[in-house]
Amino acid sequence: MDTGNKTNIERQINQGAHSVCNEHIHAAPEKTQIKLLTGFVSVAEEQVIGRDEQIAVLTKTFEQNRTVALVNGMGGIGKTTVALLYLSRNQNTYAHIAWIDISDSVENAFVYNTELQNGLGISEKVNEFIIAKQPAAAFDFILQTMRALPGKKLLVLDNANNHSDLMQGLKKLEKMGWQILVTTRDTSANETDYVSVRIDKLDAVDARKVFSMYYRADFTKNYTDAERNCVDDICHDLDCHTLLIEMTAKSGSMNNCSLAALRDIIHDGYMHSPALYRRKVATGISGKKAELSQADEQAFVAEHLRRIFEHVNWLPENETDKPTIKDLLAYHAVLIPDYHSEKDLLEYFGINAEQPTNIYSQWTLISQNGWLEETRHAEGGMQYKMHPLLQEMILHEKIIGDVSCENVLPIVDYFGNYFNAYNKPGDHAIFKKEKLEFGTRLVEVLDGDVHKNFSILQNNLGLILCDLGDLNGARDMMQKALATDEKNFRPDHPSVARSQTNLGMILRDLGDLNGARDLVRMALATDEKNFGPDHPSVALVQWNLGYILEDYGELKDAHLLYEKAHNIYFKLYGEDYFRTKNVKDYLDDILAAIKKAEE
Repeated sequence: MDTGNKTNIERQINQGAHSVCNEHIHAAPEKTQIKLLTGFVSVAEEQVIGRDEQIAVLTKTFEQNRTVALVNGMGGIGKTTVALLYLSRNQNTYAHIAWIDISDSVENAFVYNTELQNGLGISEKVNEFIIAKQPAAAFDFILQTMRALPGKKLLVLDNANNHSDLMQGLKKLEKMGWQILVTTRDTSANETDYVSVRIDKLDAVDARKVFSMYYRADFTKNYTDAERNCVDDICHDLDCHTLLIEMTAKSGSMNNCSLAALRDIIHDGYMHSPALYRRKVATGISGKKAELSQADEQAFVAEHLRRIFEHVNWLPENETDKPTIKDLLAYHAVLIPDYHSEKDLLEYFGINAEQPTNIYSQWTLISQNGWLEETRHAEGGMQYKMHPLLQEMILHEKIIGDVSCENVLPIVDYFGNYFNAYNKPGDHAIFKKEKLEFGTRLVEVLDGDVHKNFSILQNNLGLILCDLGDLNGARDMMQKALATDEKNFRPDHPSVARSQTNLGMILRDLGDLNGARDLVRMALATDEKNFGPDHPSVALVQWNLGYILEDYGELKDAHLLYEKAHNIYFKLYGEDYFRTKNVKDYLDDILAAIKKAEE
């Protein structure tokens, strides 16, 4: 059946149903290209210690017109800092620069990057591809636009840890004519193809300098021999790991801990394993999760972070209200590893900025102790980011205890509602794409959680992915939602039926008509049992099942279902109700098709 003049078939969503309008979007007018296509946080030269050699290698590599350089090393060792320092020293040699954080796949990082598309002046054209469910075509169009830019160009891919996805992405990106700097934990790339710049642990002298930079100012210039020995012992026990040294120094300074006492705290928690000194520092690679690769590395970092956390005086007087420090650390751990403004964070955390809150002082305290990176936001106020390694340790090594959906429920509920129905005329999933990776990350890091609100996020996110053209991703997401609902509710519960219907319609789009029909039939039986024959939820499932049967060629059965759905809507809401009109279009078309088949 030709449905070119109709809205797409509607599907159930958590709070009602939604329709999608394929309204044509005109291409944006040409804009003057700007040098910085995306923003990034600059780094001060004096804050980077012991990385001049690596910067020199990168500079030489790109001066020789090599296309790709991989900056790799274990988590928290300073890869992103090296990339930022290279940019600081060489920014003026490039006509265009783009910084892309990779939290999912390389393709998605471009397709759903509104900032990059705005910088290129192509956001509306990209939206046309996405509305047409052609994300791959959108990716190709973005790369074509970038290829056409004049002058010398640099692309930074930060935190690209999935080896297979990175290699696949580089095959396309290399053709753009840009120089590409990648920060990654991956060491699997063929060194004959790509220059690899290793970021390893600091030497003892540089480790002492890093510690001194973050400890109390009056100790940073003139150590006594005893104090210098304490610092060297601390750095040694921390394996000269950059992030651990920084956090230890900040925590020691904030808590007025003497060097001797700080040394004892670290040494008492130190893992005395000869294997730690025999092995080479390993680079972690595990696809999306970016875990450390070796158990001793993982345990080493986690144990010291747990030790540091336990010795911080976290709760100032009269600041015991929710959210607690542990709550905030868990909240930040499940967000994408990027800077977030105070305004956005208050919304994510369900905090009314107009009401009294201690969160601002908590953010300051957490940042001063090194658990968040803090910088000023361009529009005022502060913005915060948690290092990916800290997120990894909180979520998977449980250094502050278990983190479940219940622990971060305000965030799950916020994004579950954010990806909810869009009923305004002309609205579309395209307007949700900017925060898509927030949702997919939450589903990933909380995978297996059975909280009933989790299925709301999974369900609504699955529908968004479907309307953005990622049918496989939508199917996987909706299967998770159905599994979560089945664990929380009886088999004939309305929530189970909702997920069955939505999964069935996605399977229909993927060509699995048998699977689609079976699921939607079960959903219809459930809704008829729970709501009776004249309920709008029943009408919606009848409409969907009719759509599937029409694909089968069972026109008369499809006609009967459309007719029932239309009668319910007409009886309840009248002929001017938008769903009454939409089903009437389907009913008229199928009657014409039946008549034609009988001629």
